[in-house]
Amino acid sequence: MERDAVSGARPLEILARVAAQTGEADRAITALQKLLSTPYSGPLGPGAPLTPALLRLDPMFDPLRSDPRFEKIVKEAKEPVATTVPAKSIAVLPFENLSRDPDNAFFTDGVQDEILTDLARIAALKVISRTSVMQYKTGAKRNLRQIGNELGVAHVLEGSVQRVSNRVRVNAQLIDARTDAHLWAQTYDRDLADVFAIQSEIAKIIADQLQAKLSPSEKSAIEQPPTTDITAFNLYSHAKNLFLTAFAGTNGRADLLQAADLLKQAVTRDPLFFQAYCQLAFTEINIYGVLDHTPEYLAQAEAALQSAARLHPDAGETHLARARNFYWGYLDYDGALRELEIARQSLPGEDWIFSLKGYIERRQGSWKECIHDLERATELDPRNVLTLQQLAITYQQLRRYAQEKSTFERILAFEPNDPVTKSQHAFVELDSKADTRPLREVIDSIRDKNPAALPSITDNWLLCAFAERDPAAARKALIALGENPPSLGPISNGEVLNRPFMEGVIARVAKDDTKARSAFTAARELNQIMLRHCACLV
Repeated sequence: MERDAVSGARPLEILARVAAQTGEADRAITALQKLLSTPYSGPLGPGAPLTPALLRLDPMFDPLRSDPRFEKIVKEAKEPVATTVPAKSIAVLPFENLSRDPDNAFFTDGVQDEILTDLARIAALKVISRTSVMQYKTGAKRNLRQIGNELGVAHVLEGSVQRVSNRVRVNAQLIDARTDAHLWAQTYDRDLADVFAIQSEIAKIIADQLQAKLSPSEKSAIEQPPTTDITAFNLYSHAKNLFLTAFAGTNGRADLLQAADLLKQAVTRDPLFFQAYCQLAFTEINIYGVLDHTPEYLAQAEAALQSAARLHPDAGETHLARARNFYWGYLDYDGALRELEIARQSLPGEDWIFSLKGYIERRQGSWKECIHDLERATELDPRNVLTLQQLAITYQQLRRYAQEKSTFERILAFEPNDPVTKSQHAFVELDSKADTRPLREVIDSIRDKNPAALPSITDNWLLCAFAERDPAAARKALIALGENPPSLGPISNGEVLNRPFMEGVIARVAKDDTKARSAFTAARELNQIMLRHCACLV
């Protein structure tokens, strides 16, 4: 628990559950007393820590209900201990591709992204991250006042790019989102090789229009072109698009692998393409940390980082890439925090710095700092579902239910039909008030209207069925899980609370002691096999 404040308490909860089922009341009660005073991420369902409300409903603790110590724990239902839009704030919306060749869409996205990246270097500005602005696609008429309100900015930049042979035309206009007033507009018609100079000019003009003073280092960074090779730039822009959308669809692994391949092509064409090396390191460490814990991906992330460091050892992007490798590759939290603090000096508008700091601070039990940094990340990237979910989970771990619920509502405001968020939002009522009705209604609605989404919310369905002592619904939820482990919290503990164990709990709820004993025996045998396998790997 000292090593990892988020997941360190999970084994203790598992011990409490198993001890309750095996009649070891003293051990279970001691564990529960510790757990109820500890913020952490639980091993079941959405990762909720145990609460008095959950204990009142959870059938795994039924053997303890006559124990006065348990009754005391259940009764002690205590929780642990509107913004103004800044004038110097802007969202760079996706630019329109006016070229006849649709393949130039990646080039257009790259132009927009470079302008956004340049502006985000300026400490005096609040600049919305690309993850949030990319959702406002071109084509349909935009309501700029509404967009400004949704993103929390006073200004928006719109534009278009047209590439014909070796010429490029870039149009940009700055608009006050509060009044719809056009503050500045310019069309640049130049040689294709001048496109990076155009991007730098636009960024400096926007800073001047918003009265944001540039430091010498900010001005120098903005004027530095990312590459001199347009084809390498296209490959890099395509890879960034794939990376940004990889975790939102069903082809995440394939998209990340393709992104890595495109970035390798980019740095082959231009071995001095610093930003491509940084993006390659980020892509490889995500593959290693999230998808495939194969050492070769960590080695490739390290190789890309070393290439970036040789080019610009003191750049904020280099320190950010090193922090990511420390965090995902080596679990070196202190090292990652040191690198992030250095990166923040030259990348004040980089939302990833704040979100990654928040994740590390959460693991270290620095809850106040974690909340502060995750909130800052959501200010810079207000439509990033992952960051908002992590903020909500943090409030859940602290048992701050009102903030947890309102954070899920922020997601539902722009993703109203997302089944996972809807079930998590409803789960707050079960978690805090032992009220299963909202969650059951959401599950019934998803079963009726969107059955394909059931596997993504069946953990909550299973917990709801347990809470209502409904063995038939619990069996249906377990079937809907398919081959997935039956306890998919933020990090699965399905190897411990395996499927036979859950079948045993269902049998207990159904008062079928013979079937329960058989299932628990099978669960123990599976765990013994797992332990022997682990011993062989040591």
